[in-house]
Amino acid sequence: MYIHKKEIWEKLYSIANNAYTKGLRSDEIKELLIKEHNDPEMAYAITKKVISDHYTERRKEGLLILLVGAILIVVGFILTCFNFHANKSITFAMYGLTSAGILVAFWGFYKIMG
Repeated sequence: MYIHKKEIWEKLYSIANNAYTKGLRSDEIKELLIKEHNDPEMAYAITKKVISDHYTERRKEGLLILLVGAILIVVGFILTCFNFHANKSITFAMYGLTSAGILVAFWGFYKIMG
């Protein structure tokens, strides 16, 4: 009995995941799953799991992008300090790297917030 239910879960999860990547809303996915297997509780749980997994993946990707942005900001700051004390131009480090780091960090925040 347990193996049969697990197989059904995996099949319905696959269907729900494919439907979510195609852009269907959560209520449409639930209806699709209920048509496939007449169990509204399982359909709700699978839909919730698919959406949760999707946002978890986006959160991980956003944190990585945010980390890259933070590194660019710190590198820009350090190069600005070194170039300032060496009486060299600080334009690229201060405006280029730091601005790029801020933009990348905001992109990471966008991915995290969904």
